[in-house]
Amino acid sequence: MDMPTPDQVPGDLKLAGDIVNSAQDLIDKISGFLPNETRGIVIQLSNMTGLTLRLKATDFSSGGIVPEALPPPVIGPFEKVLFGVKSTGIATGVIGSVTYEGDGVDTLLCGFSNPFIGSNTVNVTLTGARAPSLQFPAVIGSGNHTAANFVLYDTAGFAVGDTACVICLGSVPGSRYLDGRTGNGTVGLAPNSDVPFTGAMWKMLDAGAGAFSLQSLGSVDGPRFLDGRTRDGSVGLAPNNNQPFTGARWEVIKLQGGVSFSLRCLGDVDGPRFLDGRTGNGTVGLAPNTDPPFSGTHWGIFRR
Repeated sequence: MDMPTPDQVPGDLKLAGDIVNSAQDLIDKISGFLPNETRGIVIQLSNMTGLTLRLKATDFSSGGIVPEALPPPVIGPFEKVLFGVKSTGIATGVIGSVTYEGDGVDTLLCGFSNPFIGSNTVNVTLTGARAPSLQFPAVIGSGNHTAANFVLYDTAGFAVGDTACVICLGSVPGSRYLDGRTGNGTVGLAPNSDVPFTGAMWKMLDAGAGAFSLQSLGSVDGPRFLDGRTRDGSVGLAPNNNQPFTGARWEVIKLQGGVSFSLRCLGDVDGPRFLDGRTGNGTVGLAPNTDPPFSGTHWGIFRR
C-alpha cells in the first residue's frame, strides 16, 4: 500500500519524502491489520510543526478504530503517526473522524470515509488562534483498503527571539536536524531534536541590518553561534557573532510558501556561502548556490 501525499504540500517537503511519510514497512504493518472482508484505511497524520497535539475525540457513524493500531494520545513536534480504521458489519463502510488539539489549535479534525457504495473522501477542520498560519491538506487513495494522509505544517516562518528547529530538506534520506555540538564546536545533522540532541534547538537572534544569528541551545557549555567559514566552505560554532566571526551572521531567504528557506553566510571572505546539509552522511558545509545538486541548501525553519 502506497501513502499518497497531498498536492498542496510544498515541493521541498515532498522532495524530502521521509519527512512527510512514514517508512513503508510501518505502513505495511498497519495495512496487515485490516481484514480482507472490510473497508479499511491506514491513516497517517504528519505533524510538521513545533506543536504537541493531544487526542481530543473520535467519532464514527460507521465502523471504528482497528484495536491493534490506535491513534496515539499525543503526537510530538515533527512526528508522524499511523493508525487504522475499518468497517465492522456486512455491506458497510467506515466513516468517521479523529480530532486532536494543541496550544493555539482548538480543533484539528481528520475526517475520512471509505463507504460501501461511493468514492473515498477526506475532510479537515482546523480552528484556533494558530489556525491562520497553519495549513492542513489531506488526500485519500481509492479501493476497499487504502491510505489517507493528513499533513499539518506552519507557513508563518519565524521571528527574532523564536526558538526553532532547522531541518534540512535535501532529497537524500538521512538525518536532517541542524545540530550544534557545543561540547566541541562542531555542526552536523541529527535524527531529531530530542535528548541527547539538545543542540538541534536554535535561538533566532537579530544580528543587525536584516541579518540573523543562530544560537545553539545545546545543554553543554561551549561556543554556540552558527559560523560559516567561507574561506574553506566549512561550518562550526563560534563563541559570539562579533569580529572576527563575521560568518556568524546569516541572511535568511524565503524560497517557497513560507516553508523553505536558504541561509546565506555573510562572512567577509569570498567563497561558498549557502548552508548545505548533506543528509547522506550527516555533515554540514557551505555550497556555492541553492541549485541542483545542492538540495541540502533548502531548509525548513519551524518554530517550537
